[in-house]
Amino acid sequence: MTVPARHVFPVSPAQMADTIEPRAANLAQLDADQWNGQFLGAISVQAFDNATVRAYRNPEEPEIFVDLERCACAAAAAYLAAVTPGADPITAPGPGRRMVTVTRAKLDRAKLQPAVQWRYGILAAAATRNHAAIEALASVKALDLARIGRPVPTWFDSEAAALSATFRRESAAGDLLAAAMRKADPDKVDPKSRNWILDIVAAELELAFRALQQDQAAFDSAMVHALVGHHHYYGTESTNDAQGQLALAPLAVACLARDLGVRTNVQSDYIPRWIIERGHAVAS
Repeated sequence: MTVPARHVFPVSPAQMADTIEPRAANLAQLDADQWNGQFLGAISVQAFDNATVRAYRNPEEPEIFVDLERCACAAAAAYLAAVTPGADPITAPGPGRRMVTVTRAKLDRAKLQPAVQWRYGILAAAATRNHAAIEALASVKALDLARIGRPVPTWFDSEAAALSATFRRESAAGDLLAAAMRKADPDKVDPKSRNWILDIVAAELELAFRALQQDQAAFDSAMVHALVGHHHYYGTESTNDAQGQLALAPLAVACLARDLGVRTNVQSDYIPRWIIERGHAVAS
């Protein structure tokens, strides 16, 4: 099975390199064993942006995986820094399955955007099978997310709880996904969010539900639906957005499904197959 080819992103290879290199210097901070919490929220998004540009340039590029893990760990560290009581420093998961220390004297919680950084983080953690980052992000409850950073949409609490339970493989995950699907009703949300809910969130939740059911045919159908929705959203609502070059939620769920014995039979550069298989080898 195939889905529509990715939208052409209107920049030259040289321009793509120009966007990667400046971020690379910032991301190199994550190679150290001590992190400054002040910058982690921004760095997590930069890491994801780098992964998407790399995916557009060459979906087989190994650094895609590296940047996704950086995204996951920077987000996990940022949110642990925001909610953990007590004195500095705190400990957080780092890339390469190592632990790092995080100082938070200059952490600005108001700059955190849970619907962006937390969401990217847990999806990237699932895509790279970084279970320590999954646990860290899932430990930040919906109530905590509502108290720190910028306001979140009403449906986000349910989505966050469902994603946390799903990637933790909790017994309540199916029920939480069903509840989140009811909450993410495109006809009941802010009209500005309707297409995002319809094309991205609702499709992602259904895909995760089918993965947990371990129903291969239903999963295949849901994957096509999710990727077509992703393609549609980034071709209409967010044209020219580099982040559309990588379908992070379908990729994350495909990795979970692979570990549950459900294969992804859809061919698409939106979800690099080598990441699905590479991570499975790491997790096995």
